[in-house]
Amino acid sequence: MIDEFAHITPAMWLEKEAELLRSVHSLWDGVPLLNITDSRNLPNNRLVKFRGMIQDILNPEYYYEECKVYNTITKETVTKTMKFCDLLPYERHEILYSNNPSNVVKERLTFIVTTIPGLNKWVRSVEQDIALPVNSIVESSKTQKRPIEDAEMDVGESSSGSPERKKARTTEPQNPKLSSCPKQPLIIQNPQPNCCHVSVYKDADTLKMLDLVEFVGFLSVSNTAEPSHGSDEPMDVQTDSPSPSLIIRIHCVTFKKIEHCNLLVYGSKLPADRFAYIKNTLHFALTQLMMGDTLAAEYLIYHFISKVYSRNEALGQFSLNISHIPLSVPEFAKCVYEFVELLVPTSQYVAMTVENMNSLPFIPRKDYDTDRLVTGLLQVSNNTHLLLDETKLEPGQFNESGTEAMTALRIAIDFQKVAYNYYYYSVNFDCDIAFLILSEGKSLLPVCIFQTVK
Repeated sequence: MIDEFAHITPAMWLEKEAELLRSVHSLWDGVPLLNITDSRNLPNNRLVKFRGMIQDILNPEYYYEECKVYNTITKETVTKTMKFCDLLPYERHEILYSNNPSNVVKERLTFIVTTIPGLNKWVRSVEQDIALPVNSIVESSKTQKRPIEDAEMDVGESSSGSPERKKARTTEPQNPKLSSCPKQPLIIQNPQPNCCHVSVYKDADTLKMLDLVEFVGFLSVSNTAEPSHGSDEPMDVQTDSPSPSLIIRIHCVTFKKIEHCNLLVYGSKLPADRFAYIKNTLHFALTQLMMGDTLAAEYLIYHFISKVYSRNEALGQFSLNISHIPLSVPEFAKCVYEFVELLVPTSQYVAMTVENMNSLPFIPRKDYDTDRLVTGLLQVSNNTHLLLDETKLEPGQFNESGTEAMTALRIAIDFQKVAYNYYYYSVNFDCDIAFLILSEGKSLLPVCIFQTVK
């Protein structure tokens, strides 16, 4: 497969947006996928696609859609833009007219997008086989640009509503620690990027937390930023937007929401005449897994296809507790999970030891030092299957964190909601998690169905 969009630049997109937008939507699968690309040598300003889950939503950013720049050599004033880029590049002999009344300042919304949590190996393998990676050839810049960090801009009112004169900012954070999303040193060690900041210019209000989205946009992976020239004032900083040298950024030109991440059935439907055969085959395999218990196998099928179809009392969810599992089979729960991994696109295994319950983060929480939402085990996309291994629970005492984790699990199972901890208050977010609990006796957690393996 050939990269049909390698030649497209932000300037070309601004000039022929309608035409290029039609091309992208007609050749959607031909846009190179960032998820399967080695991030150590990514080309800047390349049109790419990133598939992931919205993990956090940052404060709005202000940018120059149009601004006047004066060239001291040619004595001409030209119009430039910050759309689809982090910083406004201009030459050393150019001066930005920050107070020009014809400048246009607009707002863009930035999302922290992570690779889909709990994505199983076979899904990643299909991605590698089907999708097109980004060509890592980097063209050297012919001209040396001076970023907008050297100039001042007046953005009128801040996001809090109070008038405020701000400097045109770089995106370097004050605190290099980012709890919810690894930065470049970690990305380099792991060739595939697992987190991006995506700036959205249109229809951002249609996106919400936990949505699965495919974003198409221009990469921003600059590794250096020049210091300001001719200014003795300290450089202003914006913590909401880390420098592209610290984390990969994408300036979105269009996006698509996706319901699931199973690429084998993406955009297609299974013929109805195949349902009975597949159901019988799966029931036979699950019966063997459940040591010959046909009823437990039937319940497992219902569990796999369950989905919340009404938020009123979380109708449609099917949490299942299978108890009295055979202790004669070592690591029986792990064996069941290995089978589950082969059936569903996203899943997670949690051993419910006292240590894990007391130490693992189950609930997302706000870190006000970094102004980031630190993710938790219950922040997953819809239709994720969570297997809780209660056979690992040994005598001990839950601390405050362990008690909160058990409470969060009970609420998530009963109401399919997770209360994110914002320290001063909590915010409930809807979820759709299929809980499968394996235990020796009846589970400590509430479930829809309790089945004993016979």
